[in-house]
Amino acid sequence: MSSPTALIALLFLIFALPSNAFSNNIIATFNNPSTTGLSMVFGPRQALAIEKRKNPQQFEITIQGLMKSKKLTRDQAEKRYGDFLLDPDGFALKAAEDERREVGYKDW
Repeated sequence: MSSPTALIALLFLIFALPSNAFSNNIIATFNNPSTTGLSMVFGPRQALAIEKRKNPQQFEITIQGLMKSKKLTRDQAEKRYGDFLLDPDGFALKAAEDERREVGYKDW
C-alpha cells in the first residue's frame, strides 16, 4: 500500500468507524478526565502551595476572609480555597448546587 493510501485507510478507521477500539479508547479517555496523569499529580494542596508561595500576604488575607465570612477553621478554609484554585468553574457550580439544596430548591 502506498503512503497516501495507508493514511486514508487509517483516517477512515479512526473517524468513520466509531465502533473500533481505537476511537472508543480515545473517547473514553476524554470523557473521563480523572484518568489523566496530571490529576494524579496536581491537586488542591499543590494549587494552594503554589498560591501561597506566589503571594503570601494576599494568601493570608484570603484565608482570613474565608474563615471570618464562612465561619471556617483554618484547615477548612485552606481546603476550600485549594478546591477553588484547582477548578474555579466546578467549584462555583458545586457551591451554587449546595446553596440551592440548603435553601430547599429541589430542581430548576
